[in-house]
Amino acid sequence: MEDKPITHILSYRGVEDFPTGYHSGRNRDVVVTGIPIPGPSNPLGFRTVPALLAEINFFTAERELGDNLAMEELARIDEVIVYLGADGARPGYDYVTSEISKNESGKTIRLATCGCGSREKEDFAREHGLELLRVECGGRRALGQMARKRLEARVEEVIR
Repeated sequence: MEDKPITHILSYRGVEDFPTGYHSGRNRDVVVTGIPIPGPSNPLGFRTVPALLAEINFFTAERELGDNLAMEELARIDEVIVYLGADGARPGYDYVTSEISKNESGKTIRLATCGCGSREKEDFAREHGLELLRVECGGRRALGQMARKRLEARVEEVIR
């Protein structure tokens, strides 16, 4: 197995065309964690995700990584993209703060955020020196595009 870098995408809304799990790419792999919570188009879905459901998802994401990736693979994660929606943002802040405190390897942490509560998200990103990636509400489509771009990227391409 090649020692390709890995991007970890965490979302409680899902990543379009990429189920939870490990995806091998050309020069970079992507691991998707989080249990997709359905949106309003589903009869059992939520317009916004209750904070408690998002909190459970952030908590289980860490366990998903540890249960499904070898230590060598965990060490290759050099980028983390975390989706923060409306009500799910608050537990997301706790998760990201924890990731920052454990970040000894200097991995890049990016926040994929919708416009709901944007001032608070911007303040959090600025306070922690994090890049904000604007996405649609739910983020599924944009996160899918980010995953696809990373999986198809050539080594010399800068990923954004």
